[in-house]
Amino acid sequence: MNTPTRLLALLLFLSPPAWWWQTTGRADALFDGQRSAWMGLADEVAADALSPISPSDFSTGSARFDGEWTVGTCLMAIVGLGHTIDRFPDTLDRYLRPMRTCASKLVQPEAMDFGSTAWGVRALDEPGFRGHAYLGYIGYALGVLRSHDPEFAFAEEHDKIIDGLAAQLERRPIWALQTYPGEAYPPDQAVVLAAIAAHPGDHRVLVERSLHQFRKIIDPSTGLSYQAVRSDTGARVDGPRGSGAMFSSLWLVDASPELSRELYIAGRSELFETVLTLGAMREYPRGEGGWGDIDSGPLILGYSVSATGFAMGPAAAHGDRATFRALYRSSHLFGLAYPTTRGWRYATGLSLGNAILLAAITTRTPPVE
Repeated sequence: MNTPTRLLALLLFLSPPAWWWQTTGRADALFDGQRSAWMGLADEVAADALSPISPSDFSTGSARFDGEWTVGTCLMAIVGLGHTIDRFPDTLDRYLRPMRTCASKLVQPEAMDFGSTAWGVRALDEPGFRGHAYLGYIGYALGVLRSHDPEFAFAEEHDKIIDGLAAQLERRPIWALQTYPGEAYPPDQAVVLAAIAAHPGDHRVLVERSLHQFRKIIDPSTGLSYQAVRSDTGARVDGPRGSGAMFSSLWLVDASPELSRELYIAGRSELFETVLTLGAMREYPRGEGGWGDIDSGPLILGYSVSATGFAMGPAAAHGDRATFRALYRSSHLFGLAYPTTRGWRYATGLSLGNAILLAAITTRTPPVE
């Protein structure tokens, strides 16, 4: 244990016992799917979804990242609210309007400007677009809304996105699907698979084949998916990292619970550590290091804010209460959770962080048919 970690351990040791009981109780309530725990955060996310969300709300210094975060906020809000409705069907009327509001933002041309700028053309204006893997995020969000909304208004846009992505995977392997020209990212490709699997069309054969291909872009020594690959060969460009692998595990819960579990177990083995009862995921496997980036979020002693938050999803989905508790304590502490008139939220996460955590903590494996 290095000196900064020892100091953190001392701080935690001196923390009031009531804090430990509070966070343990909150973690268990979330893990067990208790109504007040889920809805306390869901109501906050729903309120955010009803307010104007635009790239100007974020200040990453990059128009591309600001655009990505805007789409991500609406996606995560729709997913988390959809999970809440699945658990408590009587909340449909409560959460359907904010889900629709977010979806209406996602299908606007300006929501896709960050991707259109990179490619020089708006994908949905092309009869047979190639690349544009970021559309998986929009496609998945529309799929979640479609499965809950009896008056779904975006079938044309949804079908066009999924048909375009699926057509590409009919002709080439999953690693060939580029997010931006010359840039292929397995985490984005995992979302594309999830989006296609969630569409009401019959894409089962395509999804199974693509899932098999996805295993070829997993690092054999760690069991974690690569962060970036060559689109022509699938060869590693950026090695396995916590943010990408846990993100992929989260999105593959529905499309392939088995593969999601494999990635999660690998992450827990390679990346998970505790300081007293606080748990976190490192960004880099043992023996490797780096400075992180916009995907990992700030690295604290090598631990990734993003990987830690994303990992709560598969931890909950795959029934790992102990790890979920430890991860939640860290998210509660460093996210600065606080009560509100509607429920509770995280001060440091902005609307995106709160939506991510709602989507993650409410993730569950699909029922066996």
